[in-house]
Amino acid sequence: MNAELGLRMIDVRYKGAAPAITDLRRGEIQVSYALTVTALPLARDGRAKRIAIMREGRPEQAPEIPTFAELGFPNVKAGVVSGVLAPAAR
Repeated sequence: MNAELGLRMIDVRYKGAAPAITDLRRGEIQVSYALTVTALPLARDGRAKRIAIMREGRPEQAPEIPTFAELGFPNVKAGVVSGVLAPAAR
């Protein structure tokens, strides 16, 4: 993303979305990646600013948010892999 957008961002790993969102709202960090389900409530009530969606098309639940491709950056995409886990001993 840095190369595509001509940025110099540092990747800081958080232990979950809650600490990252807290730091974003405090101004400790300037940008954060978040799942749509996490980001939409924050953006809709004004606690965060929407920039763009990192996927092929606009999501049904937020058709007003442009994709990076629509903003002229077709190579900025992200995928999310989900799975169901259980303790190994069971």
